[in-house]
Amino acid sequence: MIGQTDIVSWIYAHNIDNSPKITMFLGETGSGKHELSKLISEHLKLDIIDISENINSDTINEIYSNPIPKIYLINLDNLNEKQQNTILKFIEEPIDSSFVILVSSNANMILETIENRCYKIKLKAYSKDELSQFIKDNKYKDFLLNICITPGQIISLQDSNCNLNDLYSLCNKVVNDIDKATLSNALSIINNLNITNVYDKYDLKTFMKTIEYIVMQNIDKLNFNLLFITYNITEKYLNRLNDNRLNTTSLMTNYIIELWEERQKLNRGKY
Repeated sequence: MIGQTDIVSWIYAHNIDNSPKITMFLGETGSGKHELSKLISEHLKLDIIDISENINSDTINEIYSNPIPKIYLINLDNLNEKQQNTILKFIEEPIDSSFVILVSSNANMILETIENRCYKIKLKAYSKDELSQFIKDNKYKDFLLNICITPGQIISLQDSNCNLNDLYSLCNKVVNDIDKATLSNALSIINNLNITNVYDKYDLKTFMKTIEYIVMQNIDKLNFNLLFITYNITEKYLNRLNDNRLNTTSLMTNYIIELWEERQKLNRGKY
């Protein structure tokens, strides 16, 4: 596995008798957390079951009543505090000969009571050279290496139904012309974004990172204040996307409104 050789070596150095009962992989989206989980499953010769979409007391009780040795995978990213508390007993009292693997891209959203009971492994950042090995078309190399930081992000973007040229074109219009549109037209941009897991639309983080990329590409060509405002507001909302408690529709609506309003102020000489 490219880029995570130390973790792969750690996996092969353990067996069913000395592997941690509860392992947590921490890493950015697309960094390989699920692939490493599958590798553990293959190495220990145990089936792996993802129960992330069905976290409730009934699921946990059913597992306890049928204690066949398995690996249970739980993605913490979409679990609220109540659901995290539901799996706390499961983590405190793991089933004999079974293991639990937790994966998360946001350590700040994990309950301390869960984090303290895990053997934590943080995936390392990927170098540009490592990421380059996943790029299919060098035409997009610079673009992909500037907006993606994991192999999974590159693969997902290349394999999606969203044309990269169209993505760039849309974001370029935002950077250059959003303040020239009416607010209602500016808000229509949201129709192109993947807010409810419609996979032929643009991922929110990818959309915002593309805007930041275009800003940096035009740093010597466009009005500096325009670029400064656009980048700062985009970065602010990009960071907020990491909080899975927020409503993404409202978040993106507020982003477009704030960006449009601040750019309007700039046009009126408010800065």
